[in-house]
Amino acid sequence: PLPSITYKDPIDTPKKTLFRSPTPLPKLRIDELAHPPPPSNGMGIRVYLRIRHVDPSENAGETCIFKASDTAATLHAPQSGGIRAGEVAKFSFTKVFDSDVPQQQIFEDSALPLAKGLLQRKSGLLFAYGVTNAGKTYTVVGPPHDPGVLPRTLDFLFTRIKNIHLGLEPPPDDSPAADDTKPQSPDVTYSVTISYCEIYNENIFDLLCDTKGARKKLDLKEDTENGGFYIKDMKEIQVASAEEAQNFIRRGMHNRKMANNTINADSSRSHTICTLKVFQTVSQTDGGEPLGYWSRMSIVDLAGAERNKRTGNTGERFNESNKINTSLMNLGRCLEILRSNQQHPHAPQQVIPFRNSKLTRIFRDFLLGAGQTVMVVNVNPHEVDFDETAHALKYTAVAREIVFSNRIDTHMVPMTPVRSPKKTPFATARRKPDPEPENTCEEDIDVLRRRLCETETRAARLESEIRDEVSREMAERLQEMEKMFQRRLVEEVAQREEKLRRQFDIRKRENLHRNAIIDATTPRKGSTSSGENDPFSWEIRQQYEDTISSLRERLGEQEKRYLGGIAERDKTLVEMQALHEEEMKEFRIQLVRVEGSL
Repeated sequence: PLPSITYKDPIDTPKKTLFRSPTPLPKLRIDELAHPPPPSNGMGIRVYLRIRHVDPSENAGETCIFKASDTAATLHAPQSGGIRAGEVAKFSFTKVFDSDVPQQQIFEDSALPLAKGLLQRKSGLLFAYGVTNAGKTYTVVGPPHDPGVLPRTLDFLFTRIKNIHLGLEPPPDDSPAADDTKPQSPDVTYSVTISYCEIYNENIFDLLCDTKGARKKLDLKEDTENGGFYIKDMKEIQVASAEEAQNFIRRGMHNRKMANNTINADSSRSHTICTLKVFQTVSQTDGGEPLGYWSRMSIVDLAGAERNKRTGNTGERFNESNKINTSLMNLGRCLEILRSNQQHPHAPQQVIPFRNSKLTRIFRDFLLGAGQTVMVVNVNPHEVDFDETAHALKYTAVAREIVFSNRIDTHMVPMTPVRSPKKTPFATARRKPDPEPENTCEEDIDVLRRRLCETETRAARLESEIRDEVSREMAERLQEMEKMFQRRLVEEVAQREEKLRRQFDIRKRENLHRNAIIDATTPRKGSTSSGENDPFSWEIRQQYEDTISSLRERLGEQEKRYLGGIAERDKTLVEMQALHEEEMKEFRIQLVRVEGSL
């Protein structure tokens, strides 16, 4: 039997009451998040790619992603991909696993280093990322006959602890007993706790609680002593064997939110987080009080990104997919800003939006380098999933470029001795009420005020420029309208005069022809054919003069309307200028007030 590893009732996290850090982890505020450590030769996020096995019965088209080497894969756009048809993109990874790679190799390459570091008091994070129906849950949990990385981690952890206590294996390199000549000092004991929760619709639920009745939403609190965040009132159960821990895992899998859609019959509707904590009690060789250490390893099964057009989600499923996509988008946004801040250390640093989702708030410290982080990217090789796969691979390319220079591992933070050596430091304990986090954001408020002032100034300047541009455009357009009106008016007058002249000529020729016929048939003494005294010719001349006078009257009226339009335009421009000056005056008053408050 392993020392101090016995089943206990569900307990709260003992670190809040029994383990006090004399040198707590640095608190990470918003201003510090905006200035991460610059890139160096340190270790970054390790990214692994796993290609899902293709089932011929799915009939989803050709394969769009192929393994190019052990550390690279190529993505081929389908021939029906429009303008991107036939394009090939290459992505590099820490390692690429083809569809025929067994679960054991996945565990040994990705999760085993984290499990070994857990016994060396180094914290770690592993999360499976990818689109829906890409095999994330299969990688993390797996079926009973072929378990995933989580069950294999539990088996390795308890087997290693047992072998260390029996002297069959050497202790970890960083443990206090590593320098002893004996295989294992009996003064070092281990204890393991497990917790299992899910983030469903941006609400946290404990998967190890009793499912009777309505589930209780858990709050995410900030750890004012050691930094980071913790989930209040979440159960952490001490386990003595891998079988006992796997029973709790099965209970949590039964309680998690699952649903089916047109793509996946068992689609995860939440992000699940399984956290393993290893507590070590080290007795002093000089007879002093024992010391306590703890470290954690979190294995996260992220819900897959979905497109409602393909899944056909409606109602509750539609809201779930929106929450999932928003959470994953914020995770990618955090990675992009981390990379941008590291690549441009001398440029104004952007604030990383960790607080926009529960997922990024929980693992903020890991994303800033306080532990080893591993990403296992699962992809579906079908060409119908090309767009989703390309989007996921872009995020992995961003994560590969993030480098952590100052790594903060929990093994570097020794805890204070336990008060009473007679009691095991892992006994059931009740946590004291957590104090509300203090408001330490005065500097952030000042920064935000300055940014607000700068934004208002830019907005006012932009508004002034837009108003001036609109005024110029209106003046130019009115001038163009004036020129066009004058040109059309002159053309219309010329056309009317030409038309009347032609009509007058036609009538005059008709009159002369008629008079000639009359003179030829009935000759009169002293008669003429000029038609000057003919009443009909006089009538045509009078009609022509009337038309000319009416056209001149219309021309005068149109000139009056045009002059009135010009006056109205000038009046409108004067009113707009006065309104603009009044608004600028009001903005200057507000600017003086803001500067005074600063």
